[in-house]
Amino acid sequence: MFTSQLICKLGFLLADESTNPWKFFAGHLEGCTDLEYPGHLPAPHYEQIPSGKSELPDSPGDLAGAWSVVREPGYRIVQARQVALESGIGFAATGEHGTEWGSAIHRLLQAKMENPDADLQHMARWILGEEELAAELETQALALVDSVTNSEIWRRASSSEKCLVEVPFQVLHKAGDNPEIMRGVIDLAFRESGAWVIVDYKTDEAARTSLERLVDHYAPQVNLYAEAWREAVGEEVKEKGLYFTAVNHYKIIQE
Repeated sequence: MFTSQLICKLGFLLADESTNPWKFFAGHLEGCTDLEYPGHLPAPHYEQIPSGKSELPDSPGDLAGAWSVVREPGYRIVQARQVALESGIGFAATGEHGTEWGSAIHRLLQAKMENPDADLQHMARWILGEEELAAELETQALALVDSVTNSEIWRRASSSEKCLVEVPFQVLHKAGDNPEIMRGVIDLAFRESGAWVIVDYKTDEAARTSLERLVDHYAPQVNLYAEAWREAVGEEVKEKGLYFTAVNHYKIIQE
């Protein structure tokens, strides 16, 4: 005969109370009944299934062909931004400092929303260096972030019921024989009055001269983000908009 309590007691003998891995079960083993010792158990028997030569590839070439079929993906990954912009109005919206500038501003805005007391000056130097941007851009970056954080949309997000930044998402874009999984990242999503607001930051310097063209260019993207958010979260999106950081302008996008 042996008892389940013996396991716990053995644990206390092998280690002190602070390191005993069995101590979690001690209170649950009080009053447990004894278990019958099952005695010697025979080794399990496994049936052997012979494989004939006909089941194997006839040549290394056949094996490589079979392996290539197995490795063929059963679905395709697409990026939400690319899907959306393919349906938008073509527009060459390149910035003065390239995509690295946009990435740096996004990272600083994320840090500020997640921690309002963050030392952005120190962080800006570090982020600009990582993005291989000139250190002289620090003042410009901090001024831009300051203008965004003093905007009405930022105030709304900061005082909302729930606020999320840089949220990755993944939804089924196309079903069928060749399904597509769509992925993307939403810059800012916050819930107020029980419904969500989706905001996409745009750092294009072209907003200073071609704002309306940029709105037409990017509207399909934020519309697609709002649709994906509804599907992923299962809650209403009451508003979606584009925030152009270069001109400190928030534009609500209609359906």
